[in-house]
Amino acid sequence: MKVFLNSKLASLFLLVLVVSLSVALVRVHGNKKELQDNVEDLSSKIEDIEKDNQRLESLSAYFASDAFLEKEAREKLNYKSPDEEVAFVYLDEKEDISKDSLPERILNASNLMKWVYYLFGSRD
Repeated sequence: MKVFLNSKLASLFLLVLVVSLSVALVRVHGNKKELQDNVEDLSSKIEDIEKDNQRLESLSAYFASDAFLEKEAREKLNYKSPDEEVAFVYLDEKEDISKDSLPERILNASNLMKWVYYLFGSRD
């Protein structure tokens, strides 16, 4: 047995064994790193999905609430409660300023003077 361990064939066999084990160890380490990255990626996706689920649950609870139904009825069906007063606001269509309503001196002024009149008001 001692002769076999001292032979070149045994040394070559041990060298091939050590190299093959080293290559296998490097491959296993690479696969382990890739697997850990995948697990971290999946766990972050799970956290995102759980946050989305919580948000959807809170929205679902809000949509089922009376406050949401009342808001939608007010907006879409013009609902008002019996003790409320309603005020209508109409836009004044006479506010349109045309060139006819401006004084002649502003219409004939230079652009700089028009800006001065606009910023500081015209003195009629």
